[in-house]
Order: sequence, then C-alpha cells, then structure tokens
Amino acid sequence: MSAYRRKDRGNRWHYRRVVQLPDGSKKRIRGPAPINTKRAAEEAERTHVERLLHPERFVKKSKTPTLAVFSRTFLDTYVATQNKPRVQRDKKRILETYLLPELGRKPLNEISVLDIERLRAKLLATREQKHARTGREAPAASGRSRKTVNNIMGVLSRLFNYAQEAGVIESVPRVKKLKTEAPDFRFLDDNELQALLAVSSKEPFWHAAVLLGCDAGLRMGELRGLRWSDWSKREGRLHIQRSADKETNEMGPTKGWGRRKIPLTGRLEAALKAIRRPCELVLCDVDAKMLSYEKFRWNLPRLLRAAEVAPGTWHDMRHTFCSHLAMKGAPAKVIQELAGHTELSTTLKYMHLTDGAREDAIALLDLDVYGHQGVSS
Repeated sequence: MSAYRRKDRGNRWHYRRVVQLPDGSKKRIRGPAPINTKRAAEEAERTHVERLLHPERFVKKSKTPTLAVFSRTFLDTYVATQNKPRVQRDKKRILETYLLPELGRKPLNEISVLDIERLRAKLLATREQKHARTGREAPAASGRSRKTVNNIMGVLSRLFNYAQEAGVIESVPRVKKLKTEAPDFRFLDDNELQALLAVSSKEPFWHAAVLLGCDAGLRMGELRGLRWSDWSKREGRLHIQRSADKETNEMGPTKGWGRRKIPLTGRLEAALKAIRRPCELVLCDVDAKMLSYEKFRWNLPRLLRAAEVAPGTWHDMRHTFCSHLAMKGAPAKVIQELAGHTELSTTLKYMHLTDGAREDAIALLDLDVYGHQGVSS
C-alpha cells in the first residue's frame, strides 16, 4: 500500500500509486483519504485501482421508472403512433382514472401479480356489494362490469409488454382476462326493418343514412366520413376507407385500419341518387359541413318511435346488416369482408341465426359413402 501523510495538507492521510492497466500502459493515481486514517487511505486506494481495472462494476444502474412516469412515454410513443385518436383518449382515461391512482407510484418491476389481482378485485367489489345490499343491479357508475375490467387490464398488459420490448423491464407479470358472457346484440327483423324504411322514406336524407347502415353495414364514423368520391358508379360499389372521429370530427382510418368494397343494393343506390347534392360528404348539413354525432344519435330513435319499433342505436343497423346476411346463407368469410371485421370470431356470432344450419350439418352424417341418403333401421 502507498498510504502516507502530507505535511503540507495538515498531516492528513493520502495515497499514491502507479497502476499498470490491461493494455500495458501505466497510470499514476493519487488522492486523499475520506477519513483521516491510514486504513481509510488504503481503502480509497483499493477502490481507485478497482475503478481503473474494472470500470463496468461502477456503472450506476438506472432506476426502473414508476408506472406513472413510464405511462407518459407509453402514451407519447406507442399509443400516439399505433392507435386512432379515440383509442388514444380511451387509454389515457383508463390510465388516469383506474391504474395510476392505485399503482402509479410503484416501479414497474415491483408491480406483482398480487397487486394486479387486488386492483381487479377492487374494481369488481363495488358492484357486487351493491348487488348484495339492494338486491338489484347496481348503477354503472357504482361498479365496473367484467368487460370493463378486462379493458382496463388490457391497457395495463399492453403497457407492460411495451416496457419489456423497450428494455425497461426484463419480465412482465401475467395479466389474466376475466371470463365474460357473450354480449347480446340487437338487430331488426324483416317486419321491423320494413316499418323503419317506410317511415324514413318520407325523409330522403335519413332514409339513405338508414340504408347505409342496414344494407352496407357502415359504422357511425364511416357514415359521417363517407364522400361522394367513395361511390364508384362503374363498379356499383362503395369504397369504405375512412372514418370521422366522434369528438374532433377529424378523418382517420377505419376501425382495424382496413379498407373494403361494398356492392350497392338497388334501394341503396336509389336512395343515394335522391340526396345527391354539391357537397363533398354524402351525409352533410345544409352548410355542406359534417353532421355532428349528436344529430345522428338523436334522429334514429325518433324514426324508430314513428315506426313503432323498439329503441335502438345506429350500430344496430350494422348488426341488422350482418344478421340478415347470415340468415340468408351468406358465408361467414364473405360477411367478414363486407363488414370489415378484423377477426372471424366477430363474424361467427351472427352465424347461429342461419335457419337449418345445424340440421343440414347433422344430415351429412346420414349420408352413405356415395352421398346417398341412408335408410334408418
């Protein structure tokens, strides 16, 4: 060791030494002891030598960010580039309302499966307690449905996976989905649809809007964003390629970022011709501006009441489109393409409406190897 006292520095302990580096060169080191003892000087010398020979051992490891800190990166990078504006708003709301108040202060690598399960239980508990106390279904604001909880957990899972992909954490806790019942969907039967079309025919504009829903399966945003240039008269088809944002009215891609072509029915083509006007948008107001979401939401219930049909939404027109195609024997893959479903499983929920489908399938078992009907014994 090379510890010594420096008289010119108040007789304090220092160290000095020549160190041979791995590349063969030499380096002179020196410094004071942090505490004025020989042992402290020797320890400071050893640390200095170690730092020169093994610098990687002294690299300060960055702390894992908390959920609150990383959520800003998640929103500004992944969500901003991968999701549509409405989905961006939904994910931000879920983070701010549910996830950050409960887990925001915890570093990502310290959030455990138990933390997640506690949060899930808390989100469900309010609704269940309301049920036990009142014996009735709780108002939506007092608790969260299993589907809503799955949506919340889906955002948390995506954030964890993105953090792992970005190298922020090494592993992610497993976020399980709750089992949920298949949601019911409403569609108009033939009599209800004919009654609605009869009423709406007195208002050509809304008649065309209804037919764009039940004969072409357009979503609300696609209805509001449809342009006359999307109608190819030569092909007799609509080219669905954009959607209007519910709140900002900005044009963006359709749900699933897909495009599709839909052949026009005769009655839809006639309805479109009846409302053709010098406006870029098919469904615009008198000032040639986009109709608000509220105007659409208010007018369909009015038409349904006049037709003496049970209340419904514009999305029920899309359900009607898919349901009637299924009931008339259209293949599931074709319905998927016409409706713009990303997953075939979404389309298959309509296929149980096909009359006789099960009977036809079982009848195949009654055929012999030559395709002839078997004779029962």
